[in-house]
Amino acid sequence: MFAQIDQESWTQTFQQLLHYYLPPLENSPAVNLISLACVAAGVFLTFRSLKSEQFVVCAFGTVAGAWIGYRISLLVGTPGPISAAVGAVLLAALAFRTYRWWLAA
Repeated sequence: MFAQIDQESWTQTFQQLLHYYLPPLENSPAVNLISLACVAAGVFLTFRSLKSEQFVVCAFGTVAGAWIGYRISLLVGTPGPISAAVGAVLLAALAFRTYRWWLAA
């Protein structure tokens, strides 16, 4: 019924993709600290998301708004940091008021 997937070729392709796009990381205190911070943030988002869902949606809205504002500034010709800040504030405010719709989406 289903086609057989060759696991070995898939994992080799994924490893080659990671090797191509990610630079080799040396074992340093900064890399270890950043990795631990990312793991801690993932654990926080996994287990405490019910109490912090509005914060998470607002943070996503801030990042998305900054990116959209910066891309618009390239098209219009306005200063990038100012447009990014305005976009971040506007989308964060929208996300704060409508975070349940964002979660449903």
